[in-house]
Amino acid sequence: MNDWPTPNQTNISDYVNGLKEFFGNPLTVNSISQKKIDFNNAWQLESGSIIINLIEISSLHYGIDNFDSILENILKYYSK
Repeated sequence: MNDWPTPNQTNISDYVNGLKEFFGNPLTVNSISQKKIDFNNAWQLESGSIIINLIEISSLHYGIDNFDSILENILKYYSK
């Protein structure tokens, strides 16, 4: 998120909207994996791989593979 596409970005919704615009909506492991990435923009590759890891870990441990649900759970947890 830190470099997508604005350095030091702090607005999560802007980041998520950017991810969905680039990788597609819904965000899935498949949609991210199949996106052709210009290696001159390493931040796209880095963000995509981190989101894939997030989805895979959530699916494995919690049975949730929907990115929006995962994000909602994270935000609920940290808003307490």
